[in-house]
Amino acid sequence: MNACRRLFILGSGRSGTSLLAGLFRQTGLFMGSSAYLASPSNPTGYYEDREINSINEQLIKSVLPHFTRINDVCGNGWDYPASHGQCWLARVPIDAAFTTSEEVDNRIDQVYSNGPTCLKDPRFSYTLQSWRSRIENKYAESTAFICVFRHPSVVIESILKEVRTASYLRTFAMSVKQAYDCWLLQYLHILRLHAVNGRWLFVKYDDLLDNSGLDKVEHFTGLLVDRTLPQRRFNRTTPSSVAPPDVTNLYEELLARADAS
Repeated sequence: MNACRRLFILGSGRSGTSLLAGLFRQTGLFMGSSAYLASPSNPTGYYEDREINSINEQLIKSVLPHFTRINDVCGNGWDYPASHGQCWLARVPIDAAFTTSEEVDNRIDQVYSNGPTCLKDPRFSYTLQSWRSRIENKYAESTAFICVFRHPSVVIESILKEVRTASYLRTFAMSVKQAYDCWLLQYLHILRLHAVNGRWLFVKYDDLLDNSGLDKVEHFTGLLVDRTLPQRRFNRTTPSSVAPPDVTNLYEELLARADAS
């Protein structure tokens, strides 16, 4: 199998997307020119690019006014993304219709102009089609998508901690229910809209912590991964909520996809 030349990393924020993307940090694939520094939330780095995030923020914000009420509040902040950087926590309905502009298309093309890419952003759960539509013919056969997921109760605990502690989220607030809704909507977009075509691998976060999962990723991508990156000591979140039935059912579907991969 030829190695991937357009690789996308998808999944809810706080689900292992950074770990998965970091596995490809030594492959030479372009991951962006303005990366975020590591932080206590992601001690080994984010492997996200400011320009890619900015494009996705613009795309998501273009549909949010149709699905939010200006006076919706939760706790001490707005419960919809109002400030830059918050759109990875957006709750975008499955019927949202994203439209691009010539400016956005040109910015996406500029990212692709850097050659073979490995692009990671939880916002791709919503915006992926806008990026797929700009892939050049020469890369069509070598484009692939990896979706990583983690038990939703663990993810929600980590998301809510980030909302409480991150300075860029000081104007944002989120309830437990809203966090589960965010998780559910992101994976619904992936499963019902994006993964109906193309080459996809679904992988559990925990499987990335041992060789069996890493072997699967290498075989799927045709790329050697950095096996020094995964460390179990960073798997440190303990959940305090119980996932609702619709979330549990979708998680079971993700598990089935991973087992079938």
